[in-house]
Amino acid sequence: MNILKMRYDIKIPMHVLLIIDMQPTWSTSNDAELQERIQDLIRWSMYHGCPIIFLEYRPTGTKGTEWSTQESLIKLVRNEGYDRYKEVPKNKVDGSSQAIEAMACYPVNRLLVTGVDANCCVIDTVAGIAKKQPTTTIEVIRNACRASKPEIYNDESFWKKFSTLDNVRVCTSQATTENPYVFR
Repeated sequence: MNILKMRYDIKIPMHVLLIIDMQPTWSTSNDAELQERIQDLIRWSMYHGCPIIFLEYRPTGTKGTEWSTQESLIKLVRNEGYDRYKEVPKNKVDGSSQAIEAMACYPVNRLLVTGVDANCCVIDTVAGIAKKQPTTTIEVIRNACRASKPEIYNDESFWKKFSTLDNVRVCTSQATTENPYVFR
């Protein structure tokens, strides 16, 4: 095999995609537009060989599919035979400890965050990671998140709370013909 070709076939991950609480139990996760946006981010992450973590809230002692990630999302990685993903349970609003543990084996210091509910599990998990890993750049993809109430999602002062954390920024995924995955 040509050594140059082999070198270019190796994909070094650029980021970890963290998907928080996208489970049918949470009504906000059932939004078709949200699922489609996250599916695009999953495809992009797989294309670039990036790890994907599905962080799932599971009350202690519970089992069942209602606590599993939305089938439309998890099927993408399973059907492709993608092996750089993890389904990680948490039993608290703040899943930062579980997310950090799951990310430990990946030499990446950029984290893209999506999921629900932005005003609860997402913000608490992001704040926990930001505090525990100050060298990790965290990008919360606003249009790939949902809040428990639309008025919270549309409230700019809510999103500014993320910006009070030194290593966190809120951005949106803005598709263009030239580059379908641009974050601003």
